Amino acid sequence: MPLFGPPNIEKLKEKRDVQGLIKALSYEKDSKKDKPLRTRSEAARALGEIGDPAAIPALVAALQDCALDVPYAAQRALAKFGKAAVEPLAAALKHEDYKVRKSAAEALEQLDNPLAVGPLIAALQDSHKEVRRAAIDALTKLGDPRAIEPMAALLKDPEALVRAVAAIQLTKFDTKAVELLIAALKDPDNQQMVAKALGMMRIWDVKPFVAALREKDAFTNLVARQILDTCTWWKPASVDEQAWVWAARGDWPGCARLGSPAVEPLIHALVYADSSARPAIAQALGKIGDPRAVEPLINALANAYVQERQPFIWALGQTGTQPAVQALVSQLAIKDRGVRQAALKALETNGWVPVSAEEKARYWIAREKLSECITLGSAAVDPLLGLLEWGNTSLEGEVLDVLGKIGDARAVMPLLNHIRTRDTKTFHGVVDALCEIGDGRVIRPLIERLYDDSSNIRQTSARALVKLYQQGELSRQDKELILSERAKITSRHTDHIPSFHSESAGYYEGNCSVAGGSTWSQGLHEDKGIGVEFPL
Repeated sequence: MPLFGPPNIEKLKEKRDVQGLIKALSYEKDSKKDKPLRTRSEAARALGEIGDPAAIPALVAALQDCALDVPYAAQRALAKFGKAAVEPLAAALKHEDYKVRKSAAEALEQLDNPLAVGPLIAALQDSHKEVRRAAIDALTKLGDPRAIEPMAALLKDPEALVRAVAAIQLTKFDTKAVELLIAALKDPDNQQMVAKALGMMRIWDVKPFVAALREKDAFTNLVARQILDTCTWWKPASVDEQAWVWAARGDWPGCARLGSPAVEPLIHALVYADSSARPAIAQALGKIGDPRAVEPLINALANAYVQERQPFIWALGQTGTQPAVQALVSQLAIKDRGVRQAALKALETNGWVPVSAEEKARYWIAREKLSECITLGSAAVDPLLGLLEWGNTSLEGEVLDVLGKIGDARAVMPLLNHIRTRDTKTFHGVVDALCEIGDGRVIRPLIERLYDDSSNIRQTSARALVKLYQQGELSRQDKELILSERAKITSRHTDHIPSFHSESAGYYEGNCSVAGGSTWSQGLHEDKGIGVEFPL
């Protein structure tokens, strides 16, 4: 029917003229006086009040009206049709215009019918962020648990706004949604947003947050603890819960007082807490003394810096288990004196007695009674060489002396590594040890030191070469090598060194062989009174 002016919506409604009202939805006269937008929105509202299903397609089509009031009125009208409007609105979720798809999602939200859950879940994958956001809001109002996981997937949405809306709306669902949000705290890109959403929610069930204290992720632990701290009405229901809370708060003395129930939380913290807290955690575990802590403490000890190991050593000493003792024995071979002393104290507290020769060597080294290692012979060589490599200057002289007295050839090459030292005291000790061992490999390095700038080092080198020669245990080749340097040994560059007699030169030139030489003369240095024997 032609319209010569604005349709009278009230009369059409009174007559229940559905077709007339449907036509009024298309009223487009431009006159301001005619108020076309108001006419269309009032027509939509009237159709909703009448409730004739024949109006549903027209109302769905009105969702694409360019005026905001009209789609909104159409949504409210469709909401009154119940189940009958679900299918047409679901179809509208696939409209080419995203604005129509958004309006359809909003209409389904107002419809509040469980049949809308499936189409709305599908709309979470819509290409436009506004549609995805509208679907999130609609599903939140419906409150169907089927929507939780699809909504949680949007926590990784490319649009920050969608991620934020999904996080906030998920907090309005049950425990499962909260658990998914807690899991999302591990995502560094969204953890702050998710944490904020969790902080805004009204907490009724603290169980997910208590469980989150056990997570390996430090940020998750922190958020869970902070949320629990805000729940002033909540009190731990058990000693176990109390232990996890105190561990999350870093109350290590409190955990120690709780005893055995705190072992698991403390072990968890030992592995995942900040490294700066681990010494205090180890101390708490040591006070409890539970064997369950031994393996984690051993691992922490192995991964700790040397200067940070003593708390772990002490804690292991409190457990008294065989694996702990073995770990402590290994620390006797550590460079740091403090570590060795701490390990020795812990072992003695447990009544440990060294059994093997190597253990005895480590024990005497830790006790700094190195002379006891002489009776152990070759078994003490490697521990002593280790101590030498550590550069412990206070024990260096004694180490060298003991190595020389043991006389094991394995020490030769490590000692030769120190023969180029500029420290005269160390040089004397190294040379004396090498001469005691009597290995020919030392001859060439000693000859090189005959040219040293230090007269002390030159003199020591010359004396050592003479001593080695006199020992008579060198090969002919080695002895000839020494004799070949007789001039250097007696030169002016080596002050206060006994000289070879002229007869030795004739001997070396072939008058008799080194091996066959049997007569010796003695030269006495007039200044120092140093007696040196050489073959004639």
